[in-house]
Amino acid sequence: MNHTFCADLSREQHDPLAGSAAHAERNLLLSWPRAKWQRKLHHASDMSDSLKQTLDTLADDGLRINLIPSRAWKSTSISFF
Repeated sequence: MNHTFCADLSREQHDPLAGSAAHAERNLLLSWPRAKWQRKLHHASDMSDSLKQTLDTLADDGLRINLIPSRAWKSTSISFF
Protein backbone atom coordinates (compact mmCIF):
# COMPACT_ATOMS: atom_id res chain seq x y z
CA MET A 1 0.00 0.00 0.00
CA ASN A 2 1.38 3.40 -1.02
CA HIS A 3 0.64 6.49 1.09
CA THR A 4 0.89 10.15 0.12
CA PHE A 5 1.73 12.55 2.93
CA CYS A 6 1.22 16.31 3.00
CA ALA A 7 4.82 16.83 4.14
CA ASP A 8 6.14 15.03 1.05
CA LEU A 9 3.94 17.07 -1.31
CA SER A 10 5.02 20.29 0.42
CA ARG A 11 8.72 19.41 0.03
CA GLU A 12 8.20 18.66 -3.67
CA GLN A 13 6.63 22.12 -4.13
CA HIS A 14 9.41 23.78 -2.09
CA ASP A 15 6.93 25.14 0.47
CA PRO A 16 8.57 26.95 3.39
CA LEU A 17 9.30 24.68 6.33
CA ALA A 18 7.31 26.80 8.80
CA GLY A 19 4.26 26.85 6.55
CA SER A 20 2.10 29.83 5.73
CA ALA A 21 -0.68 29.70 8.32
CA ALA A 22 -1.27 32.79 10.41
CA HIS A 23 -0.13 32.72 14.02
CA ALA A 24 -2.03 34.39 16.82
CA GLU A 25 -0.06 37.05 18.66
CA ARG A 26 -1.93 36.43 21.90
CA ASN A 27 -3.04 33.18 23.52
CA LEU A 28 -5.41 32.44 26.37
CA LEU A 29 -5.15 28.98 27.91
CA LEU A 30 -8.02 27.87 30.10
CA SER A 31 -7.43 24.95 32.42
CA TRP A 32 -10.78 23.18 32.39
CA PRO A 33 -11.81 19.59 33.25
CA ARG A 34 -11.43 17.62 30.02
CA ALA A 35 -14.66 15.68 30.47
CA LYS A 36 -16.57 18.96 29.99
CA TRP A 37 -14.92 20.00 26.68
CA GLN A 38 -17.12 20.38 23.62
CA ARG A 39 -16.35 20.19 19.89
CA LYS A 40 -15.68 23.92 19.69
CA LEU A 41 -12.13 24.09 21.05
CA HIS A 42 -12.81 26.85 23.54
CA HIS A 43 -16.22 25.76 24.89
CA ALA A 44 -17.12 23.45 27.77
CA SER A 45 -20.52 22.02 28.61
CA ASP A 46 -20.65 23.69 32.01
CA MET A 47 -19.71 27.19 30.78
CA SER A 48 -22.37 29.86 31.00
CA ASP A 49 -23.76 31.19 27.72
CA SER A 50 -22.31 34.61 28.52
CA LEU A 51 -18.81 33.14 28.97
CA LYS A 52 -19.11 31.23 25.68
CA GLN A 53 -20.20 34.43 23.92
CA THR A 54 -17.31 36.37 25.45
CA LEU A 55 -14.81 33.71 24.35
CA ASP A 56 -16.30 33.68 20.83
CA THR A 57 -15.96 37.47 20.64
CA LEU A 58 -12.34 37.35 21.82
CA ALA A 59 -11.56 34.60 19.29
CA ASP A 60 -13.19 36.61 16.48
CA ASP A 61 -10.92 39.52 17.45
CA GLY A 62 -7.82 37.36 16.93
CA LEU A 63 -7.15 35.90 20.37
CA ARG A 64 -6.27 32.22 20.25
CA ILE A 65 -8.15 30.39 23.00
CA ASN A 66 -7.58 26.78 23.97
CA LEU A 67 -8.79 24.57 26.77
CA ILE A 68 -6.03 22.57 28.44
CA PRO A 69 -6.42 19.62 30.82
CA SER A 70 -6.22 20.42 34.51
CA ARG A 71 -3.88 17.55 35.45
CA ALA A 72 -1.79 19.52 37.94
CA TRP A 73 -4.87 20.66 39.84
CA LYS A 74 -7.97 19.01 41.23
CA SER A 75 -10.16 17.79 38.38
CA THR A 76 -12.86 20.36 39.19
CA SER A 77 -10.51 23.34 39.29
CA ILE A 78 -10.59 26.01 36.57
CA SER A 79 -7.63 28.30 35.88
CA PHE A 80 -6.85 31.04 33.34
CA PHE A 81 -3.35 31.68 31.95
